[in-house]
Amino acid sequence: TTFKEQGEAVSFLSDGIIVIYNVIYDSGERTAAIEILKMRGVSFKKRIVEMKIINGKGVEVNPNKILKKTGKNNFSLT
Repeated sequence: TTFKEQGEAVSFLSDGIIVIYNVIYDSGERTAAIEILKMRGVSFKKRIVEMKIINGKGVEVNPNKILKKTGKNNFSLT
């Protein structure tokens, strides 16, 4: 089987797929972002939003800071 076929099988078998991104801006600043690709039985907005991993607390997701692509390799939080 190919990698694509394996990915499709995982998507079919799983109830949810969440993707975490490491975003590097032109300024060199780094941030993390999160996206829900699939969540069976739940309605959700398809977008990439800012997230932070806070030591001792866990993950904090800010749904109001949306990551948008502004160029080939450029992103901005709105």
